[in-house]
Amino acid sequence: MRGNTAEALAPGTLTLMDLGYTDTGRFLDAIEAGAHFLVRLKAQHDPKVLRVHVGKGERVRARGMRLTDALLQGVLKEDGGLIDVDVLLEKHGRTAPARVVAVEGPEGERRWYLTTVERRVLTAREVAEAYRLRWRVELLFKALKSGVGLTALRATRPGAVLSLVYAKVTALALSRLLELSMQQKTGESGKEEATGRLALVLALTRCAPLLMSHAMMSRGVTLAQLEERILLIAEVTARSRQQRRERERRKREASLGSGR
Repeated sequence: MRGNTAEALAPGTLTLMDLGYTDTGRFLDAIEAGAHFLVRLKAQHDPKVLRVHVGKGERVRARGMRLTDALLQGVLKEDGGLIDVDVLLEKHGRTAPARVVAVEGPEGERRWYLTTVERRVLTAREVAEAYRLRWRVELLFKALKSGVGLTALRATRPGAVLSLVYAKVTALALSRLLELSMQQKTGESGKEEATGRLALVLALTRCAPLLMSHAMMSRGVTLAQLEERILLIAEVTARSRQQRRERERRKREASLGSGR
């Protein structure tokens, strides 16, 4: 879940919650707001089974049982590596129906998910795939913030800000293309993070200045004018850094003086 809670729980939205959002009250809030969510199911939830859609065992007997009890007693079993049941979420007198899905992982482990997305929208396996894609979204936000520095734009004019945003997003896209190309050549898919960092560095150091130069020249800016602007930016940046260091030095001296 990202951003304002009210925005995240807007009617008709789908929220992919991370493990920090595991409170049943939040799930009930989302359902009452008309929003949908998809999250990993934790043992502390243990909802009641309402109906078994996919799964072997005694389906009728499983109704009304806690999910954990139904599994331990063998009343509910996997069917082709899948379990898909309707459940009842409860907290402080509030209740709402939801859906629990279990999918067998590549090493035989069972992965559990809690969601309100209907079966006609996502099958059990598609639920697991949708949650897996969430990690890609997290990597994208991380690359935008810490990789290309989208959270620290040294500009105030709308046009300049927009240009920097486009340049950074373009650099990130180029780095992703470079990353995929490197993976295809090396065949090392297990080193995505390291490969992605290297690709991002190459894109930022090589491609971003070229793209910015091309954009400026297309607006009638000559190479000499572009060089002047680059030097001016470098001068302002250096002066700002020096002023910041001077303020930090004075602050340290003041703190040492007050401690005597």
